[in-house]
Amino acid sequence: MSANDPNNAGENVTVNVTTDNDQATGLLLEMGPRTVGLLLEKGCLSKMNLGDRATVTIVSEEVGGEHVGRVNLLGTHDAGQDIRFTFRYADIAEYEKLLATGLGRKFNRRASFRVIPALDQPIMVDITDAEGVQFTGKAMDLSATGLALIIEGDMDLTSGQTLQLRFSVAWDPKPLSFAARVCYCGVRDGQMRYGIDFVGYQTDNFEEVQDRLVDYVMTRQREILRRANQAQPTPDSE
Repeated sequence: MSANDPNNAGENVTVNVTTDNDQATGLLLEMGPRTVGLLLEKGCLSKMNLGDRATVTIVSEEVGGEHVGRVNLLGTHDAGQDIRFTFRYADIAEYEKLLATGLGRKFNRRASFRVIPALDQPIMVDITDAEGVQFTGKAMDLSATGLALIIEGDMDLTSGQTLQLRFSVAWDPKPLSFAARVCYCGVRDGQMRYGIDFVGYQTDNFEEVQDRLVDYVMTRQREILRRANQAQPTPDSE
């Protein structure tokens, strides 16, 4: 996802990040439990370490013009040409104010943090459309409420199309099955990418299946944050 791609709320939401020594502008990607996920160009905020303080200013009509919050850096990971930053709000009251806005309510429908599967553990998705046609896709990222995927072969999807998805994740031997709907179609890095929402009321045992996916997302998130922490230079190496 580049700085010009839509985020999961269906619009570009600009966020300014200010530290004691630097500032940068990016896009809002995710809102999770007391966290926000931002996409910034590589090189931005390069001197920030985990735990460092910053101020985020979200610019959107849906927050009344702008929303300002004090945050700490929770983690980063590579997102192709960009870097995904995750910040945790220092003051829960400031985060609750954001959740109460129109933007907060929209993002909170996808409250689970999105993660990218490990390169050595790709997630292949078996897809069946409403006509019974079967084909395969590859999950590029996942959350508890949806995923982004690319399609193998020459099949195309359209916005609003309904699907049945079946895939397996690491650490869980039993496949996950979801009813789903295409909510976004767009080109990224020369490939057509599709944003998919799970449809809970059409999914058998939805809460149980979703809980298993949440276990994967949380475990993968901890893995990403642990590796990011291990990659930080120690005082002796600086």
